[in-house]
Amino acid sequence: MRKFLEFLSTSTLVSTLPAFMTYQPSGVWIILASLASIGIMYVVLSRRRLEVRAVIDKVEKMPDGSYLVTWGYLNPNTHPVSVQHGESCLLVHSGTALLLSKDIPVYFAAGRHRNVIQTVMLEDTRVEWIIQNHRTSTSSIEKSRSIQMNS
Repeated sequence: MRKFLEFLSTSTLVSTLPAFMTYQPSGVWIILASLASIGIMYVVLSRRRLEVRAVIDKVEKMPDGSYLVTWGYLNPNTHPVSVQHGESCLLVHSGTALLLSKDIPVYFAAGRHRNVIQTVMLEDTRVEWIIQNHRTSTSSIEKSRSIQMNS
């Protein structure tokens, strides 16, 4: 029975493969096909984009009682990443915030970049910088003071 199943599986394999692969009875073609598929999977998986993340660099209390929040980002990829304008945005959930920078970036160079944008906000303000699927937020200014060491 075992010999029959072994023959059946071998004959099934041989009938489904191209003719040039069946002439090598030693199984070298199986090794070559396995190595080729592993190589293709490695190339596909290594090109997968990692997420760009916003980081709160610094929170400073201003003399008038407002807070100056300096934002940066981390791009863990070895190449720059560009996103659509709607995929990188600041969202104010509550309170009042003012963007001091000219624009929200949509082009992210590889590596860690500090002091990219600045916002001024009141203590009860909650702001989120959304880059694609990743969100970084100032839930409250007191919590973001502990986040400022996030480098």
